[in-house]
Amino acid sequence: LGAAARSFDQARQLRPEFFEAHMNFAAVNAQFRGFARAEAAYRAALKLRPDDYDAQLGLALALRGQIPERGEAAVKEAADHIRRAKELDPQRPEAYFNEAVLEMEFAHLQHDNSRQPLKRAQSLLEAFLVRAGDGAAYSEHVERARQRLADIKTMLEFPIGS
Repeated sequence: LGAAARSFDQARQLRPEFFEAHMNFAAVNAQFRGFARAEAAYRAALKLRPDDYDAQLGLALALRGQIPERGEAAVKEAADHIRRAKELDPQRPEAYFNEAVLEMEFAHLQHDNSRQPLKRAQSLLEAFLVRAGDGAAYSEHVERARQRLADIKTMLEFPIGS
């Protein structure tokens, strides 16, 4: 994968208008937690195709990976790109799953002891499950969504302040 990343980066430099090279470079870097490099590549891809669902969602994921360092601004921008992906194709399930993860893991940066982020994540995971269906393409994420829904149920049953 390191050689692939170098090749995609070289292709990006030789042909900056080569959308797929930016996308592939970003995806490979994101796999290795190279979120800043992935972010830059997704931004370059979005300059070429601002209405690309996968580039919008990819940028959101690259930003989410940097939230521990960048804080609330990264949460807000990641949420904005997820919303844009949902606007582009409301039937694709991936954005719903990723928005739920964002709510569950980082909403505490924006809310005080509120159960609203959990309830919102619950709703988003349910929307994901409806859109994902029973197909094999999303089977791993379906299982993770079901586990997260079970976790949310437990958290909502636990009294606040205990």
